[in-house]
Amino acid sequence: LKRGVISVPAAYYFSIPVLLVITVVLLVAEGPGVLRDYQISRDPLEIESGDINGSCKTRKAIFTNCEAELSYEHGGVSYKKDVEVMFVDFHSGDYETGLVISAKNPELATISLGLDMLWNRIITLGVFVALLGFGCFALLLTLIRPLRARLRLRHPAPLTVIPVALTAVAEKRSRLFVT
Repeated sequence: LKRGVISVPAAYYFSIPVLLVITVVLLVAEGPGVLRDYQISRDPLEIESGDINGSCKTRKAIFTNCEAELSYEHGGVSYKKDVEVMFVDFHSGDYETGLVISAKNPELATISLGLDMLWNRIITLGVFVALLGFGCFALLLTLIRPLRARLRLRHPAPLTVIPVALTAVAEKRSRLFVT
């Protein structure tokens, strides 16, 4: 058999690292915010006198991304925090939210909307990471199959004659295709 007859599309070599980078970026961008809000949800304390300056934008009709600058005072110490929350929601219109901190660690602050949508955010992040991880795994498996076949072709084996029925023979682009 001629060498190089089993090829792997070049996109396979680049797709796996690209999917891994997307997965890592998603985890780094959303993971700390979800973890922070989970810690706050264990012992929340709503602050009435804090300021929230932010907005929410809906993309692709269901992905909502909220960004807010929080400034508040607790125990005589002033805090300023930037919060970003992403979740899936079919809601159209304005959101109402408040400022919530952790009673045990007042340095952790978020908006109440982030706590209301906490399980939504955990599930969304988990589904995206699982889908991207499965995509990497599937691409890796489909990359391994032709590489294994190439390895086997390096060591010749005795050929045996097997009768087959030809249904079509065609020449396309100076190559012979036999079905």
